[in-house]
Amino acid sequence: MLARVEAVRERPGTDRLTKEILRLTESLVLAQLGRGAEAREILEAARVSFGDLGQRRWLAVTDEIEAEIERLDGHLTRAIALQRDVHAFFSGQGDALNALPAAAGLANLLLAAGDLDEAGRLVAEIERRDTGEDLEIRVSWMVVRAVGAAAAGDRILASELTEQVLSLVDGTDFLLQQADARASLAGAATDPVLAERLRAEALARYDEKGAVALATELRSAGAAP
Repeated sequence: MLARVEAVRERPGTDRLTKEILRLTESLVLAQLGRGAEAREILEAARVSFGDLGQRRWLAVTDEIEAEIERLDGHLTRAIALQRDVHAFFSGQGDALNALPAAAGLANLLLAAGDLDEAGRLVAEIERRDTGEDLEIRVSWMVVRAVGAAAAGDRILASELTEQVLSLVDGTDFLLQQADARASLAGAATDPVLAERLRAEALARYDEKGAVALATELRSAGAAP
């Protein structure tokens, strides 16, 4: 993946903006591989370029990737603050195309922090505006609703949503999305056997993709051996 991104970035004729956008992808992949210092260095270089180019939209995307790096480094409060700013920016621009994914990202971070109330309010808004065209958005709000339902003691709804999410993600080839969903849904599983299976399946997919930081995060949480 990194080699492909670098090859395209260095291809003759690639304009400056495209090169910096590709740096964002490179930074995210490096963070997932557990190479946080390199990810931050590349991200900051891209941030400077976007500032020079007056690209406010891409500066917001840069903050979103920084939020993921902070999350992977265990700085959840900082990650939430960054993602909240990203959501506010796109919402303020009236950019629903980017505001909804930003809201989904914020809801997932709030979920990780145990703030089910705010996450639930965000999810209600996302669900209301969801057109069904973006699988990632649909999966995000359904996962948060499943975990919230489990926390509220509604096992039936939690189980139904879990089955629906797994059916959606397993119909794709996106291993990271399948893994992320399983890692989160393990928290909605009232059956400890199911919870352990979901965690194990998430780890297997992270390992297959080489997502070292994501696998380490799941293992260090004591979620799986």
